[in-house]
Amino acid sequence: MTSIQLNDTERQLSDLLVKFGRDWDAKNGGSDPLTLRFTGGWVRDKLLGQNSNDIDIAINSLTGAEFVDQLHAWISANPGSYPDELRSKHTIKLNPDKSKHLETATTNLFGLDVDFVNLRSEEYSDESRVPVVQFGTAEQDAYRRDATLNALFYNLQEKKVEDLTGRGLADLEEGILRTPLAPKQTFKDDPLRVLRLIRFAARFNFQLAPEAIEAIVSGEDIKHALETKISRERVGIELDKMFSGPCPEYGLRLIAKLGLEHEIFGLPEKYATKDTTKPIFHLSRAVDTWEAIRSSENLHINLLTAYSGETKKMIWALCALYPWDKITAVTEKNKPCLALFMIIREGIKWSTHDGDVITAAINTVDAIEEAVEGVNGGNKPSRADLALLVRKCGEHWTANVLFAAQKTIVSGADMESTLKRYSALVDAIVDQKVDDSWSVKPLVNGKEIMATLQAKPGKWLATLLNDVVVWQFTNPEGTKKQCLDYVVERKKQLE
Repeated sequence: MTSIQLNDTERQLSDLLVKFGRDWDAKNGGSDPLTLRFTGGWVRDKLLGQNSNDIDIAINSLTGAEFVDQLHAWISANPGSYPDELRSKHTIKLNPDKSKHLETATTNLFGLDVDFVNLRSEEYSDESRVPVVQFGTAEQDAYRRDATLNALFYNLQEKKVEDLTGRGLADLEEGILRTPLAPKQTFKDDPLRVLRLIRFAARFNFQLAPEAIEAIVSGEDIKHALETKISRERVGIELDKMFSGPCPEYGLRLIAKLGLEHEIFGLPEKYATKDTTKPIFHLSRAVDTWEAIRSSENLHINLLTAYSGETKKMIWALCALYPWDKITAVTEKNKPCLALFMIIREGIKWSTHDGDVITAAINTVDAIEEAVEGVNGGNKPSRADLALLVRKCGEHWTANVLFAAQKTIVSGADMESTLKRYSALVDAIVDQKVDDSWSVKPLVNGKEIMATLQAKPGKWLATLLNDVVVWQFTNPEGTKKQCLDYVVERKKQLE
């Protein structure tokens, strides 16, 4: 695991940059030849045999912006040597990541978006994770990184991997996430590194080094820094990547092992009331339950699909956040709401849509449990009842049903018999052909109802619109005219 094979595009890029470097050195002389290195994630992924389109190039003697300006000028000065397309691409984005305070430049070469930045050293204050950045050596640049296996370089001129921390290659081979410097200071300087290591562990099925675990578990100052020095947007970004990755359950177990549930999934203090209480997390047990459910032969195939695709993030977010499901908070306007909704919207800064979808799963548990009792008992729900349930749950109704089943199991119910009961509900919904009812539009809308009745809008309209939906699913072959006839009769009954 010490050599890297470049693909054709990477080889073209490397050859271009090395040739430019030779010409630059010949023209400018000096005792410090231009040295270019592929850095970080690209090197790690290539050594693991994975393709990577995330290319960062470190420069020893120029800023990223200076380098790209000179590179494009050199390409333009050599007509016929490079494709017109390459010569014409001069788009440069400066400082794409403002938190780094770096003159980083991004440009497109051979169809690849490539980031260029100078080698650097960093100094941190106690108040901020944003460092003071200066030009640095390759060694300083390697040691400032979050893990030794992310501190590996590929020297373009020498065509070799550089392990300047002395541990990166061995740690990559052994699957160990180890900080180049002392973990306590590393995490205190930039606590985002804690979340990044958790995400990498989940992505690659790697282990955190024992000293890193000890620093986090025993470091109250690190836990405090996690809450105060990182923007909640960055927390949400790391969680989004982890939940969308190959093994989010591993990441959640690691969060539980490190005791970081409240630091990561906590409610921002400004949205708490005097009655808001912090829940007790049982994250490992919740993950174990989700995993056991997924492996059960009694899990309905429609529910199994909720573990993938669009609902994957939702499922694992519910796994982490469900202890908050009965706890209230307030919005910015001091209106009561579910604490869980404010955690999603403000605690991890996911979208309002994400908040609506996840809180819908919480809010529909009782209705789903009632339907399960009916399907498995003597009070069978009607086709319209099942359709209305699916509409209440929304597009991701299978994830809602799965979550309701999980809650029942966590509360102590037998898993296999519970899954059979909830699968019976799914069968009933599919058999009645209302599994897509969340997207079905009413046969008639409010304007058509008011025109037919020659009436002005009022509270009665919402009632009638709901009754129209019930009629529509009770009479699947009904026509629009028949529906309007029903509206006329139903309005008389409401008067």
